Formats: sequence, structure tokens, C-alpha cells
Amino acid sequence: MKSEAKKRIVMVSGHNPYDGRIFHKEAKSLVGMGYRATIVGWDFKGDGLKKVDNGVKLEFHPFRLPKGKNIFSKARFFRKKVMPIIQKKILSHKPDIIHCHDLETLPVGVKAARRAKCKLIYDCHEYWPEMEWHQNKIWGVVTWFLEKINVRKVDAVITVSDHLADKFKRKKIPTEVLFNTTRYEDAKKLVNSEKKFFCPELGLPNDKIIIGYVGAMNYRMDFDSYVKALSGLDDNIIMVFVGGAEARLEKLKKLAEGLGVAKRLITHSWVDYDTCLKYIYSFDIGLQALISDSMAEHTFPTKIFEYMALKVPYVAPDLQAMADFTRKWNSGYVLDGRSPDDIIKTITDAVSDPERNKKIGMKSHKNVKEKFSWEIMEKRLGKFYERILR
Repeated sequence: MKSEAKKRIVMVSGHNPYDGRIFHKEAKSLVGMGYRATIVGWDFKGDGLKKVDNGVKLEFHPFRLPKGKNIFSKARFFRKKVMPIIQKKILSHKPDIIHCHDLETLPVGVKAARRAKCKLIYDCHEYWPEMEWHQNKIWGVVTWFLEKINVRKVDAVITVSDHLADKFKRKKIPTEVLFNTTRYEDAKKLVNSEKKFFCPELGLPNDKIIIGYVGAMNYRMDFDSYVKALSGLDDNIIMVFVGGAEARLEKLKKLAEGLGVAKRLITHSWVDYDTCLKYIYSFDIGLQALISDSMAEHTFPTKIFEYMALKVPYVAPDLQAMADFTRKWNSGYVLDGRSPDDIIKTITDAVSDPERNKKIGMKSHKNVKEKFSWEIMEKRLGKFYERILR
């Protein structure tokens, strides 16, 4: 449904300008509905960005964080130097809605919304207080208070999982779940194609079982345990990791060399979104990153929906949101633990019955089409915005 009078939406982001959820899904979808969408943010690593892409205005201001400072000094720099400039940029667009992505953007969004006298949405991708507590307990407490003070000032919340939504619904805040899923049409283009055909640069053998992961590989994600398990898996199994920094991939390769399985580990640097889907479609079994901190209990990765849309059963850690979903929809296999023996046992079971996996893949693909595709989430987003603007 087209919006009336071209309502102005300003999204506030500390993520990459081309973040999959923020730019490729929500912002582009809102432009398609007739809204004027702008993403305003900061860039601590590059020279900033100012352009229009697919109808979305991107304005990312460059900043240089002070070196060698502790987390509290950096927070002070953010509050005194970054926030005033970002607030000014937000207000320059005369927004009807300010849409803040994650807690780091919420304080400036609250101030700007008060000045603009407009609606404010908090899009919570992860539960920040628990994430920060895992890294620094004092900062975790600070973050908890930061969310408590600011979230009461929002008009509505968007989250990525039912588990995370429950935290805000208990506070009587209007909350909508938009799964961080994939577009069904993107997957549909691939699912009738011959597997492994798309990946000559990976050198995937056609006579082996391919298990792997494509995506971000940050410090919170444990992939070493998968490589350690590789030595205990059948020699017919090849493991693939795509998307990490070169240093991270080199570390995995050295680990594999020490274990005598280097020839069965294939790595590749970051690839674009379309290539990412092609690589995933070449897998027999997908791997979900192993994450140990407690905030991961409530979050829900895009990867699961990409696997499902592409008919690829996956192995997931026993974290509440992921495990509950996987078991409910029978879309993959849940690890009983994190040890190499636990991983070997689950992967061995996962690859033991190709016909079972084919049925899992077909059902998962159908579920994405009918229940979880971004096309469905897009309609939810449109109706949600209409309610907020009434």
C-alpha cells in the first residue's frame, strides 16, 4: 500500500550502510511502499558516505575514535562528539518517523524525536544488556539502565524473534516481530538449479558431502570447534567457510593443518549477497555459528532462513530461540553440546540419510514461502507503519 503524502522515514544506524536488514530489506521495502527513506549513521573506519541507492538516501558521517581509550572514554566521545552531529542530520530531514536500529542509536533517536515531535521506533536486533554484560559487567549494567530509560520513550518496538519480543511486550510496548529472513524470490531462482554448479572457484568436488557456512565471522562466533570435529568425521565430508577476514580464515586453515585435515577444509573471503546464496545452495548441510554469550539465547540469525529457503538442512547450537524454532519446524539438527564429540555425533547423524534431508529441505522451503519470507515480513512492516502513523 502506498503511503499518503510521502511520509519521511529516517533510520538511524551504526551498522554497515548496506546492512542486509536495514538497507536491503526494510529501507528498500519502505521506498517501494511510497515512503521517503533515509539512513543516517556514523562511520568509524572509512571516509563516510553520501549517496542515493535504490531510492534510499544514505548519509554516514566519518568520525575517528580516540585511540587507546577505555570503553567509558569512547562512550563519552560518542555522547559529546557523535550524537550532536547525528541528531542534526536526522532533524534536517524533518522526519515523520525515526526508526532506530539497536540500542546504540536509541539515545540520539529519543532526543531527535522529542525535537521533531515525531514517532519513534526501536528496532532491536539483539538484546544489548546481556551482550555487553558478557564482555564487561560494569558496562552491561550501564547498558541495562540505558535501555530502561530510553525504551519507555519509544512508540513501538520491532524485534527479530518471539523470545526477544516477549521482553518488550511485558513492558506493555507495542511490538512487532520481523524475522530477519530472506526474499523468497531470491531463493526461488536457485532451488531448481543443479547443486554445486555455481561454485567452480571453491573447487567443490561433486562426489563429496559438503557442509559449510557463509556469512559474518566475528569474535563472538566459534568456528574452531567445527574444524576440530572435522578430523573425527568421515573422509567423504568437506567443510567450507566463506566470509571471514583473511586472518580469521588463515587461523582456521592452520588449525586444520595441525589436525591433518587441511585438504578437507575450503575457505573463501567475503562475497556479495547473490553469490552468498549460490554458495549456500551448494551445501548438503549448513552450519550455524556457535555463539556462547547469553544474549544469543534470544536472537535469531538470518542464516537459518537462508538455509530453509534454499532447501538446506542445518546444524544449530542449543540456544533457546534457535533450538526451539529448529525443533518446532523440523528444519535442521540441534547440537547437544559444544565438544568435538557432540559435533561429530550430530553432523554424522545429519549426513546419514539424504532422503530425510531432502524432505526436510522441501518442507523448509515451503514454510519460508508460506510463513517466513521477507515478502511476508514486508507486508507486516507496512501495516505496522500504518498503525504507528495513525
